[in-house]
Amino acid sequence: MRRISPLLLSFAGASLVVAAVAAGGRSASAQSRPYFDGGIPLGRIPWLIDASTPDTTGTSVVVQAAAPATTAVATGRGLSVTASEVLDRVRDSNELEQRRFASDPAALEGIVDRIVADRLLAAEARRRGLENDPAVRAAIERALIGRLRATVLNPTADSLRVTDQEARAFYDSNAFRFHIPERRRVAVLFTSDLSRLQRETRRWSRLDRPQLRRAFRELTRQLTTDDEIIRAEYEFADITESRDDLDDALRRATFSLRDEGDVTPEPVQGSYRGRRGYWMVRLVDKRAAIDRTFEESADWIRGRIAAERRLQVERDTVLRLSEQAGVRRTPASSVVRVQVVADAGNIDAGL
Repeated sequence: MRRISPLLLSFAGASLVVAAVAAGGRSASAQSRPYFDGGIPLGRIPWLIDASTPDTTGTSVVVQAAAPATTAVATGRGLSVTASEVLDRVRDSNELEQRRFASDPAALEGIVDRIVADRLLAAEARRRGLENDPAVRAAIERALIGRLRATVLNPTADSLRVTDQEARAFYDSNAFRFHIPERRRVAVLFTSDLSRLQRETRRWSRLDRPQLRRAFRELTRQLTTDDEIIRAEYEFADITESRDDLDDALRRATFSLRDEGDVTPEPVQGSYRGRRGYWMVRLVDKRAAIDRTFEESADWIRGRIAAERRLQVERDTVLRLSEQAGVRRTPASSVVRVQVVADAGNIDAGL
């Protein structure tokens, strides 16, 4: 037994066994390094795996209790750490960490140190009344919701298996998710000044790719005046050969380009938002068409349906609880004012 004064804590040692069991190979061993929390060494835990970790081929790790679950591993005024808590922490660790526990008792003690430190700090926070802090209460609320989902809501939703018929129906009714045509993204120049456009672009055939990209960008910003194109940063994305909300001339020019970086050799007459003009287009990138079969997509579809069921179970639960609680609402806009102004300092935040 060891004592840490003045905390009056007694450690009985980690009441469990972590064994690297050989199955034809040697047991693992590795170096551990001190763990520091706020500059205070709390023990040795395996948070950094040394590059010299030996080969573990032919071995496995067995974690088992070596004492009753209620055995006290650390005690103090208002504090108790049991063997079952340490066992759970070790079982939650990954295999490399468990191998270190098997070879380094100090690393195993580090788990107890961490639990003790957490308990002491939490007790100090409660002593200072921080359990009523809004951030703490919000965190507790989120944790409770998370546990409700994990233990009640999600298992309820998952109790019904997604059938092949349901999966097939989803596939057939969501064809756009599984059969996606080639999509292209282009930089665009649109202007009505044909003479200047032709004059400026005559020399482009002599430029290399980087020079052409810079020349295209500079001329685009000089000649393109449409506000919507400027807001889009002179680029259009997700253009397909069948997209019908763009000028036909622009769409044809986009798919006439073969390689990324290519630019239309001549201005293309077209229109945009009812205005006649001329396009120049540079291909930025293209995404190949996707055509997934039902068999390729079945696992994803089942996961998607399961996720939607979980959401629906939660919505139904909230609705039921709202009705039981008689929830009544006041419009949020009547109690909170949100404005966008040039100078936020001029807004009176008072009531």
